Amino acid sequence: MIKDDISLELINNFIFNAIPNDITMSTNINIRRSCLNPFSFENNDDLKNFDYELELMANNKVFLIGKVVQILKKFKIKLYITVNYEKFKYVGKIESNVLRNEYEFKLGDNKNNYKTNMNISYNLNLFGLFGLRIIKVKDVENHIEYTNELPEWSLEYKTFELNFNKRVRLSSFKNFILKNKNDRSILQCGKIDKNTYALDFLYPFAPIQAFAIGITSVINKITC
Repeated sequence: MIKDDISLELINNFIFNAIPNDITMSTNINIRRSCLNPFSFENNDDLKNFDYELELMANNKVFLIGKVVQILKKFKIKLYITVNYEKFKYVGKIESNVLRNEYEFKLGDNKNNYKTNMNISYNLNLFGLFGLRIIKVKDVENHIEYTNELPEWSLEYKTFELNFNKRVRLSSFKNFILKNKNDRSILQCGKIDKNTYALDFLYPFAPIQAFAIGITSVINKITC
């Protein structure tokens, strides 16, 4: 648990509030596939029991961690606020359906106070063989839906492309850009290294919402 009230207040303001309207927040999602030192978690079994994890970094600091557990055919990702792996506070979860193409993002610190914040869905597309990837993000509280920008075919490179303004270096089926109803790009997620994805976003997203959306794209799944 995070014990420093001042640090917790500052982190909460950053994690849970929408970023200002005139700012682009640039962060990275790192995938950590090796288990961390269990002794660093103060013998908390809930923190140690996971398959792999993803971390949200900004300004070279880790603020959010998503611990991925596969339960039968479903994914369950537990979300924690952290201060560079030194302190932890559980703040919500993401759960998939059996096909792993639909995800429900819930905020809350126990089963009695969860509140659905977003629903994220992908068209069924086994191994990416059936055309372009379609993503829909529904903001449950504000009744707003966002969809991804469809890539354009490049005659020069013989592949589909998206414009990430030089932030994304590697091609991947998991790369995407979300747009609002005014056709403005408000979130982009794309591969920049083997286990690292750029995650940039604008208002009205809060960092935890952007992280949840990014997680659903970069975790391993063959159906979408």
